[in-house]
Amino acid sequence: MTTQVNQINETKSFLANYFNSYGFNTASKRELADEAATIIELVKIGNYGLATDIAKSVMTYNKISEKQAYWIAKIAVENNLTSRINHLIN
Repeated sequence: MTTQVNQINETKSFLANYFNSYGFNTASKRELADEAATIIELVKIGNYGLATDIAKSVMTYNKISEKQAYWIAKIAVENNLTSRINHLIN
């Protein structure tokens, strides 16, 4: 059973690893990068305060740090926005 803390950390790693690899030319990495971008976009368009501001910055600069990934992952997990990637991280 995955705890919420584990799920946040796994989501953070997924976002940091795959969003930053968007330039890779393999189809599978592009698909994973698209999934990461979708999660970030959901936080960006939501009303999640600081996390929304972070997501806007990430999408503007197309780069995500570990700290940014953590805050976005935290909000995404707490608000059940990770259903698209749960099978990839569990």
